[in-house]
Parts: sequence; C-alpha cells; structure tokens
Amino acid sequence: MLWNAELCANLLEQQGYRPVTRSQHIGQWTDLLEAMNDGSPSITTTADQMAEELPADLVEDVNRQLSRRGCHYQVGRPLSNRH
Repeated sequence: MLWNAELCANLLEQQGYRPVTRSQHIGQWTDLLEAMNDGSPSITTTADQMAEELPADLVEDVNRQLSRRGCHYQVGRPLSNRH
C-alpha cells in the first residue's frame, strides 16, 4: 500500500503543518551525518547506513555543507546510482 503524497500533504497542511524547506532538509541531514560520523557508544548505526536514506537530490548539497563545516565525512553513492 502506498500513500498518496498530494492528498496527505493537503490534509497535513489543513491541520497547520508546513513542509520543511530544502535548506532545512539539507541542514537536518548535515547535522545528523556529522553527529553520526563523530560517533557515540549508544549508536549502533553508522553514518554510511544512515546516508543510504538520504534523497539523491540532496547528496551534493549535504556533502558541500559537511565540507564547509570541516567534517571529513562525505556521502557516497554506488556507481549504479550516479549519472
């Protein structure tokens, strides 16, 4: 079963929810991957595992922001997903 994105978006917006902006989305992913890269004994997931969920259209911007912050981690994509 799949969600109807347009229908769900309309219902959520009627309830007062607003979509996250692209820059907020990039910032959230950057914060998460930077923290994952730094590591924590209580986290068993790796930054690479989390990055698998990163939308492909955000990879370049997230990598750029990670670099600007001085974080050496970069999201990689398998060759089959690169254009």
